[in-house]
Amino acid sequence: MTTTVSRRSGATPLPRRWIAVLATVLGLAAIIAGQLGPNRYRIEGDLAKRADAALSAAGQPRATVSFAGQDALVVATSEADAESARSVLAAVPGVRNVSIRVVMPAENTEGTPGTPDTPDTPGTPERSGNPIGTGIPGTAEGSGIPTGTGSPEGTDRSGGTGDPRVTENAGTPDDAGDTAAEATRRRLIESAERARAVLAEREREMAVQKQLDDLAALTFDSGGSRLTAESRNVLKEVAVLLEADPKLGLRVGGHTDSRGSTAANLALSRDRAAAVKSALVEYGVPADRLTAKGYGESRPAVPNDTAGHRAENRRVELVIHS
Repeated sequence: MTTTVSRRSGATPLPRRWIAVLATVLGLAAIIAGQLGPNRYRIEGDLAKRADAALSAAGQPRATVSFAGQDALVVATSEADAESARSVLAAVPGVRNVSIRVVMPAENTEGTPGTPDTPDTPGTPERSGNPIGTGIPGTAEGSGIPTGTGSPEGTDRSGGTGDPRVTENAGTPDDAGDTAAEATRRRLIESAERARAVLAEREREMAVQKQLDDLAALTFDSGGSRLTAESRNVLKEVAVLLEADPKLGLRVGGHTDSRGSTAANLALSRDRAAAVKSALVEYGVPADRLTAKGYGESRPAVPNDTAGHRAENRRVELVIHS
């Protein structure tokens, strides 16, 4: 009884889609290395110095800038200032992206502690009696705050005078900028973790694919879809590989040469792919991890111009996927 030799995809160079996936993963790895490498903070510090110098030279002292890698975040108190600062930073060498955030100043935050409506009279004896360092500088007598108690940080110091005062812990544009920078860093770290997971998954798939490609080629009875005893032993090894990594699936693709009718070739390729899938299920691989499809003569690996090329086109491809 004669047999028909079928070759799997791994015996030929990696398909273009695998090359594209590998290039994408390597690109992600390069981005991660640039963002989280040992020189990241040195790069951020250098960019921050140059950005501050550029903003000062452009007359933008009210805009603040922070960096996450080469990405800048501008915090300003008006849309005009923010857009102007964006234009300045976009021209700074090394700056990749510039985001802006407009943070309107809180009401009455322009005043400084110790400058309420009641005139501050430092050095006069008409003081509340609070010793220096109690946290109520310049409070006049009768303000409603008991002497010597000191207001805790972050509490209202109006003292019942009707003057709303700024709490010591009130948020500022700089605080908002720091918060945004931290959020950007967290997003970068999360993206890096996802990229690492994708890279690890692709590496695992390629390692298992390499093991499949190193196995002997599958063979069938000549003109039929019954697997030879040798091919059944090969498929037992395939089942062991799939069992070791339950997250991986397998696509089984059947192909033929161009001899015979198109309809007959399509039917034969489908039958052979189905036979491979059935054998793997028999050896313990869950059916929902397997797909089988026949392509007939529609996807030749090489031209069908010689006996050797036709033998190459009679193949069953086993392709790992997640």
